[in-house]
Amino acid sequence: DNLGLSYIPGVRKAMKEFDHHQILQRNPPFTLGMRFPLTHWPDTKIYTSRGLIPAYMGFVPELRDLYALTYGNSTREAFRKEQRRRGFAL
Repeated sequence: DNLGLSYIPGVRKAMKEFDHHQILQRNPPFTLGMRFPLTHWPDTKIYTSRGLIPAYMGFVPELRDLYALTYGNSTREAFRKEQRRRGFAL
């Protein structure tokens, strides 16, 4: 499907597909009289084992001490440090 596309049209197509997927995930089609399962709703926690939620622009404790990591890797490391800290607090 993407075979033969140059870089810019390929990126535009990928971004359009991603945006469409995000819209469907956040605004699912509604069927009258049906309830969505509890597992349907997106996770709204800030800290997850996969790192922070996309587009979160708030304060992340522990990031001030981490250098030369991507945002995703540094937030995963911050999550691990927070888990260890909470483990010691109990």
